[in-house]
Amino acid sequence: MQLPTKLIFSVCFLISALLLSCQSEKKLARGFIADTNRPSLYITFSSDWQMFFIKPQGTSSAETYARRYFPYRSYFLKNNGTTEVDSVFRSSMTQNLSSNSFDLYSDSTINDFLIEKSDKFIIEFVQMYIEEKTTPVGDTLYFANNSFIKFDTVISRIDLCFWLRINPVDDTILASPLLYASFPLIDYLDGAWDYDLTSDTYNYNYNFTEFGEADIYALFERSGKKIADYIYDYFLNLYLYNHMRRIPESYYSWNGNFLRRAGQERFVFMRAE
Repeated sequence: MQLPTKLIFSVCFLISALLLSCQSEKKLARGFIADTNRPSLYITFSSDWQMFFIKPQGTSSAETYARRYFPYRSYFLKNNGTTEVDSVFRSSMTQNLSSNSFDLYSDSTINDFLIEKSDKFIIEFVQMYIEEKTTPVGDTLYFANNSFIKFDTVISRIDLCFWLRINPVDDTILASPLLYASFPLIDYLDGAWDYDLTSDTYNYNYNFTEFGEADIYALFERSGKKIADYIYDYFLNLYLYNHMRRIPESYYSWNGNFLRRAGQERFVFMRAE
């Protein structure tokens, strides 16, 4: 009985230590949230938007048809240019950053940025992609005799993809990892199998709503806000690291009301090649 008792004690001790560590991290994080002194940011864009229309590669009848006839709904951006949607994205991002007390600088105010006394960072958008592709969806109904019937189709999906660096101006030691984020817009499809007594057949009935131009504009606006949120969280976690001198147990996110673990809603830190 001695070994299990020691094991239980060790597990309880580790759990208690982990809980105390998380509580201390959250307490420290709230110090950053309450403080209105934020780094000064100069935002620059190394390249314009690049567009990619990716054809389906599958062998289903729906994918074969889509390879030849599927209408790419963001194609109007290729014809009209991305100036308008880019303005929507940048405006949404800068408004959100400004509302969180970040001082923002542009090319016209670069000299003011360089003499700023606070911590300074250059946010460099390295690449920005607009990708539209089809996504296969389907449902299979199985019967007791091991037979089945299938429903297959494709829906449209757009992803806005970003690669960026947050470079410190005055700290030559701090590494500047390549960060990645993407935000999707997907057609809505929801359905189920129905049995028709009159014909003794099963039919797949579904509701389908395709996104349009207004939804694409909304995606750029939403992505600007989300990128600003991710930038805020980056500095929140950098604050934790600098004050704790170790990597925090969790990567935290602040949504304006609650402090929580970020989960997948955060920058992806890309590995160096």
